[in-house]
Order: sequence, then C-alpha cells, then structure tokens
Amino acid sequence: MNERTYKEKLVALNTFIFDVDGVFTDNRVLLYPGTDPIRTFHTRDAYAVQHAVKEGLRIVIISGGRSQGVADSFARLGVTEVHLATSNKLERFDELVAQGLDPARTAYMGDDVPDLRVMQRVAFPCCPSDAAEEIKAISVHQRQGRRMGLCARPVGTDHESARQVAHGWSTHLVVMKDLITLSRPVNLLIIAATMVVMREGVVGGYLERGLEQLLIEDGHGFTRSELVLPEGFGPQLPIHLFILLVLSTVLIAAAGNIINDYFDTRIDRINKPGEVIVGRTVKRRVAMTTHVVLSGIGLVLGTFVAWRSGQLKWALIPAFAIGALWSYSTYYKRQLIIGNGLVATLTALVPLTVGLYEIPALQRWLADPPIITMPNGEQYLMEASVRELWYFILIYTAFAFVSTLVRELQKDMADVRGDEAEGCHTVPIVWGMKWARGMTMAYIGLLIIGLLAIRMYLLRDPFSYWYIGIGVIGALLLSAGFTYQAQQRSEHVRAGQLMKLAMVLAIGFAVFIRTLP
Repeated sequence: MNERTYKEKLVALNTFIFDVDGVFTDNRVLLYPGTDPIRTFHTRDAYAVQHAVKEGLRIVIISGGRSQGVADSFARLGVTEVHLATSNKLERFDELVAQGLDPARTAYMGDDVPDLRVMQRVAFPCCPSDAAEEIKAISVHQRQGRRMGLCARPVGTDHESARQVAHGWSTHLVVMKDLITLSRPVNLLIIAATMVVMREGVVGGYLERGLEQLLIEDGHGFTRSELVLPEGFGPQLPIHLFILLVLSTVLIAAAGNIINDYFDTRIDRINKPGEVIVGRTVKRRVAMTTHVVLSGIGLVLGTFVAWRSGQLKWALIPAFAIGALWSYSTYYKRQLIIGNGLVATLTALVPLTVGLYEIPALQRWLADPPIITMPNGEQYLMEASVRELWYFILIYTAFAFVSTLVRELQKDMADVRGDEAEGCHTVPIVWGMKWARGMTMAYIGLLIIGLLAIRMYLLRDPFSYWYIGIGVIGALLLSAGFTYQAQQRSEHVRAGQLMKLAMVLAIGFAVFIRTLP
C-alpha cells in the first residue's frame, strides 16, 4: 500500500487496538526471580499513544499478559481501556463491539496468531515487519524498520497528517462543521424557538385573547382587522432588541456546549468514542478561543439589550449564565446534584428572561390605559392586569426546570461508565442506578401531576385537554417507561430523546394560546 492510500484509510478510523508483546516491545522479556517479567518499551511509542489520546482517539490494549506494570504504564499515558490476561481476544473484541465499538472504524496492530481472528474483523489490520507470516498475510499495512519495539508510534502520529491528506484545502471547512456540531445546533434552535414562542405565543397570544374576548362581549360581529388598536399594541421589547437578546442567549449557550465538550474529552472517549471532536478535528486551543469569543459577544449583546431597554439590572443574566456554564464544566458537573440543578436553572432562565423583559415593559405601557376603538366608534380601555401572563411564564419556567432535571439524570445514567472513570459524583454513581431511576420517575410524575392540575383548573377547553393529555403527557409516560426498562446506554439516550420531545411539545403549545377560549 502506498503512503497516500495508507493515510486515506487511516483518516476514517477512530479506534486503535494494540497487542503489547511484539508490538510495543521487541518480543524479549527479561525474567528475574521474584519479580514480574520485565519488558522494554520505547519512549517514542509512549509519546505516540499519549498524543493519540489527546487527539481524542480511542486507544485499547488487549493482551494475554498479566503484568500490572503494563496497566499502570498505559494508565499514565491516559489509556483507560487496558484488558490484560485475555486468553480469547475475539471474545473481548465482541464485548467491545456490543458496547458500541465500530469495527469499520477500527485498526488493530498485532504480531502473532492469537491476534489473527480479531484482525480479520477490523477495517485496518496492521503489524510490525517481523510479525508471524499468518499475520502479515492479512495485514493491509506493515511497519518497516522497527527497532527496540518502536512500532506503534507511526500509526498513532500519522493519523493527524492523514486528516490533512484526506481533506486538503477543506480542512478549515471541516473544523467549522465540527465547531457547529460542538455547539449542538438542534438545542440552540430549541432555545431560540422557545424565546420566540414566549414572546409571540405567550405575550402576544395573551393580548390577542383579550381582543377576541372583547369582540365576543361586544356582540356586534366585528372582526379584529376592523379594530383601531392603540399604538404599540403587542410585545413591548423592540424587535431589533429582541433579536439581539435571542442571539445573546444562543451564543452563550453555544459557548457553554463547546467548553463542556472541551473538559469532557476524557469522559467522552469512554462513553462515545466515535463522537469525540475536541482534540481531533478541532484543536483544544481553537475550542477554547471559540468559547471565549462567543461568550464575549453574548455578554456584550445581552448588556446592550438590558441598557437600551432601560432594564440594566438584567445584564446580570448573561454574566451569570457565562459564569455558571464555566463552573459547571470545570467543577459542578462532577458534583452530586448541584450540577444538575445548575443546568436546570440555566434552562429555566430561557423562558423567564423573555418574561422579565416583556412583562414589566407591558405593565408600563398599560399604566396609561390604551384605548381600543370599535368600528362603530365605541371605545374600550385595556385593563392593566398581567397576572395571567405571569402564570404562563412561570409555568413554562417551572416545566423547563423540572424537565431538565429529568434530562440530566437520564444523561447521567447513560454516561455512568465514563463519569465513573473520571471520578464524577453523579446520582447513579453515588446512590446507584435504582435511586437515579426513582428520582427520574418522581420528577416525571411531578410534571404529569402539574400538567393535569393546569388542565383541570386553567385550561378546560377540548384542544388543551387532548394536546396536553395525548401529546405532552404521552411523551412523558413513554420517557418514563424507557427509563424504567433501560439497561444499555443507547436505551437511556432514547429515553432522553423522548423527554426532549415532551419539552418541544410543551413549548409548541404556546403557539395556540391566542386561540384558547
């Protein structure tokens, strides 16, 4: 295989599995009475492994040896998956596949017959130049010129240059694409949609419902288009400031997602090794710089909106969000309950922020009661009460808080393997999976009870009855069922996706507020 073909194949890989004796060593083992066998490793191989781990690649060691010194050495290099005393390497490989390893994106370097059957299963079997003939026969690449065990280094370090060969001038586009992926654009879209719906659906819908009730009570059969509305009728934050507010919130959230992945690289190598971006296509300094820039722009925009709207105190919101996201990623994520509560608070701030800007402004507008003129000349004063509007905003805030607690617990259960390896103190690690499931079910139960109460006392119309009952509560029940039965990571992820669906459906209900009786 020529150099270019070799590197083109190498770029598609995200997992590298190595044997030890004959790959990292020169096959010689020194035996001394009363001690473990002594193996000689090359320092450049050590650098290659450490570099690959920092790049976000998954490094796995499978060896028939039993030396604890080998495990300790690889642990110091950042390798978390070291399988020693493995008599049947294929069985161990199959276990890894069952846990999510993709053979089509895996390389295996071995040197002797025990490695043969695994090497036949992976996309990129390779070996040192002095491997057994059976191994050479199936290898797509042989490392030449090995000395003193120096064999793993080229495969580990060539991966970075392979990306350059494969992408050429499109490298910057790949980085941009992966930066967007890091920011979690679907979540950002949900944040933006939530703020728009709170403004147009809740605040605007509240005012439109008032008009509809007025037309019904007037009894003349007039339509909305025939009314002469007071100047400024509608949401009160100027549209350009609202757009800047949404942009500020989205940029700060994107920065938080990026910095979270920056500090979660080691955890993600275990939980989702094929999805690690920071340290691979996106260098760590690029991720950090992007976080700082996005946070800075978000803070400036948020402060500007607070100043121009005459509510400068709300400049504390973006400042708090930036500090909270940094603290969560660096410390509180690993602490019992506190991290979950912090994320839930930040999520709840999204609908609440719209209310904090819009409702006081609306109250000021209503202070000198605006006049609505009917086509027949009759005039009506708009009432100054916004109590019902606060009810809607606070209900959405509470729903966002509790539903995010559920999502965070579901993610903790899905990521327990990597979190435990990193020393995190999440609920499923400290109190166990039963407690985590129990708390999740309790929170979902609380949401369902709250929704039933709202449907019973506030929203008695048929549409709300079926939308909340079938749509939102149905999705919550499905999420609870999947959480209760989940055993594998993928099942916990699916439960979390159903919870996200319930959140989106709840947000969507605000669109229909203006049509409610």
